[in-house]
Amino acid sequence: MEERMEKQETERTEQERIMDRARGIVEASEFCKEVGIELVLCEKDHAVGRIRLGKKHSNPLGDVHGGVLFALADTICGVAAASRGNGGPTVNGYMDYLRPVHCEVLYCSAHVVKHGRNLIRSECVLTDEHGKELVKGYFVFLATTQYRDFHSEQPQGDNS
Repeated sequence: MEERMEKQETERTEQERIMDRARGIVEASEFCKEVGIELVLCEKDHAVGRIRLGKKHSNPLGDVHGGVLFALADTICGVAAASRGNGGPTVNGYMDYLRPVHCEVLYCSAHVVKHGRNLIRSECVLTDEHGKELVKGYFVFLATTQYRDFHSEQPQGDNS
């Protein structure tokens, strides 16, 4: 019984550490603040984020601008990729825009498909508040050995 409680405490602590790191990544970004990207959840190899949409997110046709969709997908896929502590910059990204986006809240759910030694591949789906699929994204990130604690100014680890 005691052993099980210790294991649950260790897992909870690990989950809190992952969420704190992910929150630090998003909150440290002035770009995310400006666009309105919010982190909802992060656990090992999985992240969820959202944007509350407004006029500033629209293109001239009145749809949500594709750049906003790409930014949300890139950010949340990157957070999922970094959930093990070694995610890095985006190497490339690809989006399938399935339909024009018109909603109040846009969600992005991302998961890591392959976590390699040098590259991390993640995929995501963007949905409206009713779960309707609007966009799918595919991203590759550099797997660095350097972990940066975004709550402090100093990088930690070795990037050799």
